[in-house]
Formats: sequence, C-alpha cells, structure tokens
Amino acid sequence: MSRIKSQLILLALLCLAIIWMATGYELYRSHADYTHEAELRTSAQAQVFAEYSRSTLKRINEFMLDVR
Repeated sequence: MSRIKSQLILLALLCLAIIWMATGYELYRSHADYTHEAELRTSAQAQVFAEYSRSTLKRINEFMLDVR
C-alpha cells in the first residue's frame, strides 16, 4: 500500500512539474509575441512620423523660400 501511495505522489508531482513547465513556456512565448508586435507597431509609427516630419519641413522650407 505504501508503494502505491508513493508512486501516486510521484505521479502527481510529475504532473504538476509538467503543468508548470508548460505554463512557463506559454508565458515566455506570449511575452516574445507581444514584444515582437510592439516592435512592429513602433517601427511603423516611427516611419509615419518620419514621413510626416519630412513633409512638414519641406512645406516650411518652401514657405521660407517664398517669403524671402
């Protein structure tokens, strides 16, 4: 009886370890996905801002040339 009980405890501990490992892996993968998505969004926003800034500076330059 004691042997079966110890085997059941070991099996339960093994199951818990597997569950925690799967949870850790899922958290790591989720974090990597969110980080990648944030990098893509930031890159796209930076590109839009750069184009807007370039356009604005070009218009200011043209205005200054006209005023001069």
